Amino acid sequence: MLIVSGLSEELVVHERSEILQDEYLTLNDYLFTNPVNLYSNVEGGLGIFAGYSNDTYRIDSVGNEWRESDVGIRERPFPPCRN
Repeated sequence: MLIVSGLSEELVVHERSEILQDEYLTLNDYLFTNPVNLYSNVEGGLGIFAGYSNDTYRIDSVGNEWRESDVGIRERPFPPCRN
């Protein structure tokens, strides 16, 4: 199964700024570095307006497409685990 995701540029920039802020907050000597501002594209507020999409492709090793119902996934509960 292959899941392909498409992210808007705003979402990518915001996620990067969150990672940089987390790294900044874990520095031992953060008093001598500049703080990281989180990216926001909302005027007069905090946050972002962004989007993403996912497409799922199910292909076996030969190249045949399959569905979860073809292999019995999600049709019934999984049996209990046994020791």
